[in-house]
Amino acid sequence: MASVELLLLVGILVGWLITSGSPGTGQALFLLALAAAAMGLQSAATLSTGVPEASTTYMTGTFTSFMRSVATDPHLIGAGGAGIARLLSLLAGAVIGALILHFAPSWTPVFPVALIAGTVVLAGALTRRRRKLGA
Repeated sequence: MASVELLLLVGILVGWLITSGSPGTGQALFLLALAAAAMGLQSAATLSTGVPEASTTYMTGTFTSFMRSVATDPHLIGAGGAGIARLLSLLAGAVIGALILHFAPSWTPVFPVALIAGTVVLAGALTRRRRKLGA
């Protein structure tokens, strides 16, 4: 799934660069459709991992899940480290994306492409390592 997401993000990158970061209405709608498909794949991949309450494409859901856990049992704050890490990761990604958009708008799509490409490479390496250790 991550490979397909990567292809969609590369398509966005190419479209963004071709339009010099200023797509027309039709082009922008096409790029948004590609982005929506990529985000949907990302959500499906995350949900398929079985990690409870994991979300990747929306901060509100992650924040709500974390706050619900803390409100239900305040002793879970220490156990909520994964939720806090996800929130901080989402915030860091938003800040980096905003900085790139502000200072280098033509390069904005490179950041998600690089992140997903790194994920695909890392996941492939870990899969090969597991197979090697299991064999």
